[in-house]
Amino acid sequence: MTNPTRYGTSCAPREDGVFVHFTEYEKVVRELEELRLNERSDAPRRAVQFTLDLQADSIEALSSALYNLSNQIAARDMSRVCISGGYDSGYTFRLEVSEGPTHDEYVKQLNAWIEARDKEKA
Repeated sequence: MTNPTRYGTSCAPREDGVFVHFTEYEKVVRELEELRLNERSDAPRRAVQFTLDLQADSIEALSSALYNLSNQIAARDMSRVCISGGYDSGYTFRLEVSEGPTHDEYVKQLNAWIEARDKEKA
């Protein structure tokens, strides 16, 4: 594979290493969503889910990207789906926020799921 041309933040990396312009953004997002749907299990899920694929050139760049994402989350200033590429790091993320389950509901669902799964294995 040849090295893809980098366009800074005006493009998005795909799994095959090719960079696409954001004019194809929706197509890339759909591809990612389909991949994630295929990996889902029947396990219960918490009300807020954040899926992140982050790559960086160094530990410092990784730390910086995580710090910036953390600030965006705390400020509630982020989109539901993002593809970002920068000088020393790049990432894709998906944020899902729903009304429930509450913590207690989640624990109850999780325990029931574990119990059912254990019965299937027996």
